[in-house]
Amino acid sequence: MWRGTDLASDQSGSWQDAALDQLQVWRRNLAIHTGLVLLLALVALIPAVGEEHLQVAAYIALVGVPWSVGMQWWFERTGRLPLLLPFGDALLPCIVVMLAPQLLAPSLVVLTAACAVAAMGYGARIGLLTAMTGTIGMGLAALSNDISGWGVAIVIYGMTSGAIAFALGTMSESERDLRRRHVELTSGIDAIVWEQVEAKPNRLYVNQRATDLLGYPAAAFLEPGFWRSKVHPDDVDEVRRRYRDAVRRGQNLEVDYRLVAADGRIVHLQDRMRVEVDELGRPVHVRGVMVDVTGRREAEAQARRYLDLVDSIQLAL
Repeated sequence: MWRGTDLASDQSGSWQDAALDQLQVWRRNLAIHTGLVLLLALVALIPAVGEEHLQVAAYIALVGVPWSVGMQWWFERTGRLPLLLPFGDALLPCIVVMLAPQLLAPSLVVLTAACAVAAMGYGARIGLLTAMTGTIGMGLAALSNDISGWGVAIVIYGMTSGAIAFALGTMSESERDLRRRHVELTSGIDAIVWEQVEAKPNRLYVNQRATDLLGYPAAAFLEPGFWRSKVHPDDVDEVRRRYRDAVRRGQNLEVDYRLVAADGRIVHLQDRMRVEVDELGRPVHVRGVMVDVTGRREAEAQARRYLDLVDSIQLAL
């Protein structure tokens, strides 16, 4: 059974923000997709489209809109891009040309955009298959209507869409592979790897170790101010002051503080952070590594208690 491209699977492991942002991008893209289909249906009502404009409008409204809404529903339900989406998007304009041959040129433009979207969402192979599907389908539609000069236009479309699909698909696959390797690398570190982007200063992006150590769900760390709210009340003011000073000056920082875990445990962390600045010296990223030093701090506290006990015995003697 076909499953489509699973965007939600990237949320396991570190840097779940990338997957969440990607989900938001495709959710927005699919909503725009539905809106454009509705717009095309309205445009088709204009008599200038041709004698068959009402037929074309009815086809888009009765077939294109339900198709787009259905694909959007599938995505919301599963978190996956349906594999049928690019091929359906390639065939629907071909049917429009069969109904209204004068719409060949704009339909080829729509097909080119469909190939680009397919390549970005599914990779080069699906993008090229979408371009091939559109080329064959549009050729058959042109033949059935005996459209003059259709051969050159469709050949140009096939070459252009194929090149676009290959280029965008290759870049998309490389980006996904890079993210996957990053996830594997940071997931194998016995420390919390984190990042804060100055464009979203209240959101903290962390790897899976944060959830394993502290017990909070991955999505919680993306909530504004969540991490700060879990810092021990006796430490929060000092940590905030030192953090702000380091960011303002563009300096690296090492600081120890306590954090309250989901089960109420007090976790001692040693946080080493690095501030990255742009060419003007303005902070753009803050990245760091937090190491659990609870065992060390508890051992030090126990050693101090023993020393205090020895001192009290000596004083008594």
